[in-house]
Amino acid sequence: MAGELPTGWRNRAWNRNRLRSASVLLALVIPAMLLPLVSCPRSSTGKVALPPSARAGKTAAEEQPREYIRIGVLLPLTGSAQRSGVSMQKGIDLALQRINASGGIRALNLLVVYRDTGGDATLAGEEAKGLLEEALPDSIVCGGNVEEAEAVAEVAGTYGVPVLVVASGVSKPTRAADGSIRPRVFRISLTDELRARALASCAAKELRAKRVGIVLDAASAGGQHLKKMLAREFSGYFPDVAVSDEGSYQHGSAESLHSLIERLKEDTPDTLVLLGASLQSRMVVKDLRAAGIQAELLAWNQLPENSQKGPAVAAAEGVILLSCFAPDEPADAATTFSSAYEDAYKESPDAPAALGYDALGLLADAITRARSMKPEAVAVALAQTEDFAGATGTITMDASHNAHRRVVMLKVEEGELHFMRPLELSKLPDATSNEQPKSE
Repeated sequence: MAGELPTGWRNRAWNRNRLRSASVLLALVIPAMLLPLVSCPRSSTGKVALPPSARAGKTAAEEQPREYIRIGVLLPLTGSAQRSGVSMQKGIDLALQRINASGGIRALNLLVVYRDTGGDATLAGEEAKGLLEEALPDSIVCGGNVEEAEAVAEVAGTYGVPVLVVASGVSKPTRAADGSIRPRVFRISLTDELRARALASCAAKELRAKRVGIVLDAASAGGQHLKKMLAREFSGYFPDVAVSDEGSYQHGSAESLHSLIERLKEDTPDTLVLLGASLQSRMVVKDLRAAGIQAELLAWNQLPENSQKGPAVAAAEGVILLSCFAPDEPADAATTFSSAYEDAYKESPDAPAALGYDALGLLADAITRARSMKPEAVAVALAQTEDFAGATGTITMDASHNAHRRVVMLKVEEGELHFMRPLELSKLPDATSNEQPKSE
C-alpha cells in the first residue's frame, strides 16, 4: 500500500543497519500511476552510484555537468512519530512529482534521497552526516521533532549545506548555541511563540473572550513553556482579558480532573485554552460539559493524522482547533494540493503532509530565484522568501529565519472537523520588538 515501509523496516535495529549500507529511498510512496521521477545511476549493489568527482569529496555544486539537483530528506519513517513522518514523505513526493513534471529547475530534475531518523536526535545527527558524505545533497529538508532538527542543523553547519526544518517546539534550531542566527538554517513550521500568539489572538479577537483559563496537561512536553508565552501574549497585547493559568490536569487521573472542574467552577471562564493532546480527549470534554462548564474550548490541533472524522474527532465535539492547514479550506493552493493528494493516496491530507509539500516547493522556489546551486546563494534566497503561496498559506521568512504565516481555525461539529476561517497574524507586533503592547 502507498506509504507503507517494507515489513523488515519496522524492526529498528535491522532498519538502522540497512539504511547505513544501502538506502536511498527515491519517492518511496508515489503511486505507480504518477509520472516517473528522475532516474539515478546505480551500481551493481543497488546503491546510488556517485560520479568519481563526488567520491573524491567535491561538493554537489562543483560537479559538472549536473544531471539533477539532489535534496536530502531526514524524517522519522519508523518509531513513535512514523505516522507524521510518512505523511510528510507523501507530501514531499507529491511536490517532487509536480516539480519534475513541469520541467524541474532550469531543466534539471530534483532527486530526493531519504534517510530515517527513527524519531531519535542522536540517530538523526548520524544519518545527516552519512547523507552529507555519501549522497552530497545540495540542500536538506528535516522533519521530526526539534531535537532531531537541532542535531541535523549542527552537522549540516559543518558542511555549509542549507537546511529547511519542518518541526515545531520549544527549541530554536535556527539559532546556534551562542544565540546567533545560523546563516543556512530555516524553519517553515510554526514556532511556539507564533502558536502562543495565534491562541491568544483567537481567544481575544475571534471569540471575544473576557475571562480565559489556561489548562495544562501536566505530562505535555513543552507545555509549561507554551503556557508562559501564552500568558505573556495576553498580558502584553490583550490586557483587558482576565487570565487564570492555575489549571493543570494529570492525564488519566479522575481525581485530577475533578479538582480541575471545581477550580473552573470558581473561576467561571468564558474560554478555556487547552494545552496538551489529552485535553482533547473524550473523557475531558465530556466531563467538562457534564459538570456544566460551558466555556468555549480552544486548543492547537493534536488529533490523529488524517482525521477529519471518526471516534477521536467526535470526542472533541464543539472544540475550536488551530492548525496551519485545513484540507477543506476553499483556497486555491490548499484545494489543488488536497485534490492531488486524495487522487494519489486515496485519503485526506493532514498538516504534516501539507508542510512536507510546502517545504519542497519553497526550497525549489528559492533555488529557482537563486539562479545558482551554491549553498550561500540558496541560503540568501531562502532568507528573502516573501509571500510564498503554499498549501498551508502564504509564507514569509523573518529575520530569525522562521516562517511567519497565518493559521486556520477549525471546529468539530456533528463528529466532523471543518474549516472555519483563516486567522491572520501579520499585523500583531513582535513581542521582542520595541513596540509598546497595545490593547485590542
